[in-house]
Amino acid sequence: MSGSHEAAVKTDTFWGQLQPARTGAPSVGPERRPPPWLGGYRLLRRIGVGGMAEVFLARRVAPSPRAKLIALKRILPELSKHPGAQLMFSREADILTRLRHPNIVQVDDVAAAAQGYYTMALIDGPRIPDLVRGAQASGQRLPFEHVVELVGQAACGLHHAHECRDHAGRPFDVVHCDVSPANLMIDRAGRLKLLDFGIAQTRDHRVDPRDIPRAGTLAYMSPEQRRGHRVDRRSDVFSLGIVLWELAVWRRAPRAKPRPGTAGLEPPLPAPRTVDPRLPPRLDAILVRALSPDPVRRFGSAAEFGAALSELRRSTTVRPEHSLGAWVRRHTTPPSA
Repeated sequence: MSGSHEAAVKTDTFWGQLQPARTGAPSVGPERRPPPWLGGYRLLRRIGVGGMAEVFLARRVAPSPRAKLIALKRILPELSKHPGAQLMFSREADILTRLRHPNIVQVDDVAAAAQGYYTMALIDGPRIPDLVRGAQASGQRLPFEHVVELVGQAACGLHHAHECRDHAGRPFDVVHCDVSPANLMIDRAGRLKLLDFGIAQTRDHRVDPRDIPRAGTLAYMSPEQRRGHRVDRRSDVFSLGIVLWELAVWRRAPRAKPRPGTAGLEPPLPAPRTVDPRLPPRLDAILVRALSPDPVRRFGSAAEFGAALSELRRSTTVRPEHSLGAWVRRHTTPPSA
């Protein structure tokens, strides 16, 4: 992987200091005042921004002025003329129309994707980094049973995406390629949603991040993805394994400073129980497999990973005081217009 490739990817994580996420991301400039209208939607305020797009709280004006609030995703204006970014944005909307699963964000209106925006269901809850920061601010830690439940839901959503087929019934070979805490949201009922298929690869389209700016989150990439090699569903399993390690251990995964030619995480991640002996021994075995540098030695699918997590959850004898949904509600505030 070239040096320019390394410079193009985000290197941030969300552990440690209580400050906004994506502190290492390329600057997208100060928050701009949204245009009051876009198509048939009134934009109320910006609620999120990433490397390639921004998300607004919006309301559809017609046919009813009482239409529910939705999320409108728009490609960043400075990238609107970038052919690679435009293509990825339109393809993301196309992929999401094929995916109907409770653990994947649901798109609504994709008719204007070619014009640089589409709408999604508004998720009443935080992204995982925001949930973590809220917990840290109050001196709390996400209970281990909830960690396993949350990551298990993510595995279910990923498996659905991996199993997606095209209109002819052929495997579409979707690989998310950017599984990270910032792309996982959890609503106030405790349902996790997988977001942002902006750099996803499919059978007919392999993304080269060097062709688009600000692509991917290096800290969660599999070794093969870091090297720019072809990836399959097992790459997403590795990325989700990093998320599980960090949430279970409640600290940043140790990693070397990114540099050209880096093959993976350096040094290797320690077994979770060497960091926190209270964690169950079975977790170590699960993560050894999920985080193997060799894809052949990993779980063969997100479903297999999820099944191991389900078994781990059933074997956990300590139950948290509150449900996952109740825990989320205690540490977040609902969105407002």
